[in-house]
Amino acid sequence: AATAELAREVADRPTPRARHAMGWLHLLKEELDRAEEQLKQVVREEPRNALAHVDLASVYYERGVREKSVPLLSQAVDHLKTAIDVSPKLTEAWFNLALCHEQMMLPTQAQADWKRYLELDSSSPWAGEARARLQRLVTPDKSFVTPARLSMELMAAAAGNKEEKFR
Repeated sequence: AATAELAREVADRPTPRARHAMGWLHLLKEELDRAEEQLKQVVREEPRNALAHVDLASVYYERGVREKSVPLLSQAVDHLKTAIDVSPKLTEAWFNLALCHEQMMLPTQAQADWKRYLELDSSSPWAGEARARLQRLVTPDKSFVTPARLSMELMAAAAGNKEEKFR
């Protein structure tokens, strides 16, 4: 019912607010193409709409994770940085930026993003997740692969002629 009502609103009065609501609803329903279409229109009409940039970044983040695509994650980062430029204290933007940097295997940037997020929000339930993620980056367990660790493991496997390590 909500989708039909929003669709009528967008058809009758395609305001950025209505398009944003429709895009967000599509995002929640994981209809990423439809979400992207609506949110890109909002960003074109309101380039300083920080929340629209965050939501559009979420579309690219979801696709980037599913497709293991750094270019899509980079698009998400670009929109999050725009959101932060517009609204530097927007916690959603900092949280999502940290997630993107983690996915891109950029732990130094992710650590800085988590720290900034926690400066802005130290008490919400999301702050607990941010602290846990930051802790994992600061003291990674053996399953966390850094570029240096990967390089060392590959060299050790090559030196020991252990082909199975390359798979």
